[in-house]
Amino acid sequence: MDNLTNGPEPGRIINVTSVAYKNGSVDLNDIHKSSLNGEEKLTELYYQSKLANVLFTDALSRKEEYKDKVTCNCLNPGVVHTSIDRYSTIPLYALSVYMYKPFQWFIMKTPKQGAQTSIYLAAEPSLVKTTGSYYDDCSFVSKTSDICDCDLADEFWDKSIAWSQLDRRHKEMHQENVALSTNQTNTKIQSMENNSQAR
Repeated sequence: MDNLTNGPEPGRIINVTSVAYKNGSVDLNDIHKSSLNGEEKLTELYYQSKLANVLFTDALSRKEEYKDKVTCNCLNPGVVHTSIDRYSTIPLYALSVYMYKPFQWFIMKTPKQGAQTSIYLAAEPSLVKTTGSYYDDCSFVSKTSDICDCDLADEFWDKSIAWSQLDRRHKEMHQENVALSTNQTNTKIQSMENNSQAR
């Protein structure tokens, strides 16, 4: 995050979600969907992950400490013909892949086409201050605050920080950077003193 917030313009964080987020639900007391099994569990976990992308986008876009330093938006790339389904074990989904295979180039985007909205959000000059938004086909669709529960987004953010121990890691990295900077400064001073004595 430090690398994204130190530039002349706000850094840009882009989350690739999916329209499938609409089917997602998040239970912070059972994030692993332990009450489900098999294909149903895998499907619900996928939906949850896509909703999590939207929740993360919304929460980060409202963080006061990152205001004017970083933007965060998300997007639906559409149905893209990639090899993402090569290990699918969901019968109906796997069957549909083969049924539509002869027509895939007519009804699905190429990887290049699927990447366009990501590229647009990363490079479009007019979006330099746009944050907390959901895009599809290089077009604004909605503010994330209008399509998700902001309270849940904040709670999910806090839980994620705790689960990942990010605060502790950040403090450790900061301490390491301070120590490294101090050592470099001391080395430079010592070198200058040695050069001065040599003269």
